[in-house]
Amino acid sequence: MFSYFIRGKLVKAYTAIVEDPNVMIRGIRASREEPKEAIQTRRGAALAQSVLVICPLAMTFGILQLSWRGVYWKDLDDSSSAQNSILTAIQFVAKFHEICIVGSLSNIVLHLIQAEMIDEGVPFGLMTSAYKVSSITYLWSWEFWGGIFERDLRESYTRRIRLFTSIVLISCLAAVSGPSSAITLLPRLDWWPVSNPPLVSSTNYIGNHSVYIWPQALTADHLPDLECLSKKGYDQQYCPGAGRSEFLAGSSWTWTLERNLTMPVSDSRMVRYLAASAPVSDKLTSGYTQASTISDITAKTLSCMWALVNAGWTAVLLKYVVHSNRPVIHASAVDGTPLLKPFVAVQCRSYNPLQENMEFPHGHATTGPTDDPKRSRWMVHEKAWNASRNASDQSTFSWFDLSDKIDPPSIAAILEVTLPPPKFPDPPSEPSGSHNRVVPCTVDAWWVPVRIWIDPKSDNSIHEDSADIVKTDIWSNPQKLVGAHKITINPSWADALNPKLSGSNETLIEKMITPQLTPLGPLPHVEDTVSYLLSLHIAEGLSRVSSETSSWHIPLRKLKTPPIVGPNATCAVIMCQNNRASCGPNVEENLATSGFKRITFNVTRYGYGWGLGGVAVKLANVALLLHALLCLGYATSTLWSGRTFSIAGSVGEAIALAVNSTPTEKLKNTCSGIRSLSTWKKVVVVRETRHDHVELVFEDGSDEELVGTKVVRGKRYGR
Repeated sequence: MFSYFIRGKLVKAYTAIVEDPNVMIRGIRASREEPKEAIQTRRGAALAQSVLVICPLAMTFGILQLSWRGVYWKDLDDSSSAQNSILTAIQFVAKFHEICIVGSLSNIVLHLIQAEMIDEGVPFGLMTSAYKVSSITYLWSWEFWGGIFERDLRESYTRRIRLFTSIVLISCLAAVSGPSSAITLLPRLDWWPVSNPPLVSSTNYIGNHSVYIWPQALTADHLPDLECLSKKGYDQQYCPGAGRSEFLAGSSWTWTLERNLTMPVSDSRMVRYLAASAPVSDKLTSGYTQASTISDITAKTLSCMWALVNAGWTAVLLKYVVHSNRPVIHASAVDGTPLLKPFVAVQCRSYNPLQENMEFPHGHATTGPTDDPKRSRWMVHEKAWNASRNASDQSTFSWFDLSDKIDPPSIAAILEVTLPPPKFPDPPSEPSGSHNRVVPCTVDAWWVPVRIWIDPKSDNSIHEDSADIVKTDIWSNPQKLVGAHKITINPSWADALNPKLSGSNETLIEKMITPQLTPLGPLPHVEDTVSYLLSLHIAEGLSRVSSETSSWHIPLRKLKTPPIVGPNATCAVIMCQNNRASCGPNVEENLATSGFKRITFNVTRYGYGWGLGGVAVKLANVALLLHALLCLGYATSTLWSGRTFSIAGSVGEAIALAVNSTPTEKLKNTCSGIRSLSTWKKVVVVRETRHDHVELVFEDGSDEELVGTKVVRGKRYGR
């Protein structure tokens, strides 16, 4: 009796444990899963599923607007450890954003796989694709390609291709999400424009109309003063022949094929570069040099502006510049026409004065006078030079006008020079007096486009972006002269480049070139030296054209707070002339109607910011936008249908479903691995096999009827 009684109690206890999950045995709660709906149709569940997918979009749009708006963070500060710490922290934020993106993409793929498994089934190889979207190697695995090449007789191949395309696209998006997030979120160290600086909205004028600033036909009328033709021309800073102390110090020069001189900008502490080069080319001969520099009038515009900033005249106007660690200020014309600078090409040839049939070199003129056989050579007539003038061993220099030639040069010149005997004559048997030389030269000059800027907190130089033109053979690369204007130079203007020097019978060019012609080797180097110095000299002279007319006006009436000039005074207009600032009348209308050149300034600063510059940034933005569109499309579709799934929502749930399914012979010998592609191609589908039980059912692509029926929406399954 007692044994039956104990047995009955144990049976009741076991039954209670199985049927009531809240029964406790020795302090341990026994529980079991409640039946659940395999296909849910509640809007709340659909909303919760959608929120998980679209959560990363808040970060995505926040990141993208940084690039779209061109947000500037701060200037580069090498001494700031906090700046480096913030940049490092941003990398962690980018990684978190990547994890959120990959998680949302995994949820989308999982939803697609669940829907296919419950409907018509998916290839066995694609069943776990939702858990591998972050692994790009999955795309060339056996299980992936086995799933793609499977052909299910019950559904169209187009449907399988759509699933394949979706998985590939999502896997690729997951692979690039990390780099895209980092590229878009991390600020880039670059030059960034200052958004709407007050200076850009003001009105600025330089010199006069471009026809007068950069004339294409230079005559004596373009000289600031006729004294430029006298001995005083060397001392007047606006004359073409002024400011040649660097040239007259030629005894310390060393001959090179390239040279950059720093020339002071008139009335300024800034300098511009005067560059010369003998380009290396098969088409070029000896005695050919190119030179260029920035026009003094445009250089003074930038230097004067920076002088005003330092003087406090434009503290409000350029507050972004003053407070920036490294501002760069660019000048450009408002009407879209480029600013110009002089570019000069000089070709010289050296002759023995006893030689006949001397000619001006023209092998590198634009086309050369080859279309007229009678005038195919630019001969040097005897009247152009007179050797008897060199009896005093003094070099002489003269300009010549060849404008009557076909396609003439800008101007021509002849240098007659008497040299001491060379130390190493070549050949040694040269006749007596052969070290004297007559050097005819042709000059081609252009006004060429240029972009100029200053980096005032780094150096005191006026910079340009076309310096490489000096080092390029323009005859072999005519595209370098696109937008250029050929200059015709009349000897009446060119004489200002060669004024008489005070207390001497020599002219400026004679004094400048002669010390450089003491031969240390073979005499053919004479034409190289002459063309080199002459190109520098003419380029510098052309840079001073219209320099005396430079005036810069900044109407400030558009500013809410004009800068204070004195204790109780303000300026409606600041006038900067000859680098001297003063309050001026509001003459904007007069300047505009008089044709003065209107310019604008753009300010950039060196630091960290966000923008759309660069191919990598644009591609990263596209990748993030594709992810956003995909997530929004998924959320819209899910909310519209209201359908979500609870089957195989994780790896653990997929294992539980498999364990609770009837074993199949179609997976025979796969307990220790799968090596056959045909196994991955088998279709797996979720079916209701009993009244309240669902299982994984496999088929191999044949037309055999599957076990069970389709899962019913809203029905609970649990056994």
